[in-house]
Amino acid sequence: MNQYFKDYFSGEIFCLPYESKEKKSTFVSISVEEYTQTAAKNEQIRRDGLTYAQRRAEDYPSIPDQLDIIFHSGLDAWKAAIQSVKDKNPKPT
Repeated sequence: MNQYFKDYFSGEIFCLPYESKEKKSTFVSISVEEYTQTAAKNEQIRRDGLTYAQRRAEDYPSIPDQLDIIFHSGLDAWKAAIQSVKDKNPKPT
């Protein structure tokens, strides 16, 4: 079972399959819930620092996934998928 550790100084969270003895004083074990909350908070901070175009680029399905949507569901489904990303990340006015 993996253990999660948080660096006191940087606040970074690490998932280690074993307890590191040489860095025992630097790391503290944390719960899965705290790891999940911290990871979500860090992701939100990272996304807040991106421009709308960068957020859009991350949210678009990959090209192979887009081609699958077109092949299996048609152009209207593809247009809907692309439009949902555009609606989620509107251009600044």
